[in-house]
Amino acid sequence: RSETSEIIGRILDLLLYLLPRFAREGKSYCTVGVGCTGGMHRSVMVVNALETRLHKEGFNPVITHRDSGMGV
Repeated sequence: RSETSEIIGRILDLLLYLLPRFAREGKSYCTVGVGCTGGMHRSVMVVNALETRLHKEGFNPVITHRDSGMGV
């Protein structure tokens, strides 16, 4: 397993732990920032992978690629 895959898994594990607790407390959103040097390659891929996995878990993430020109 690559380091990037491990990072995605660890972030996902944390989010899957935290998001239900945020919802129980009445919070409607959680902001997560992912960055890398340049902000146009790895961080974008990591965020897109997290979005896909969170959708599969029943969450509805809203993604903004702030610095890459790929705002979604």
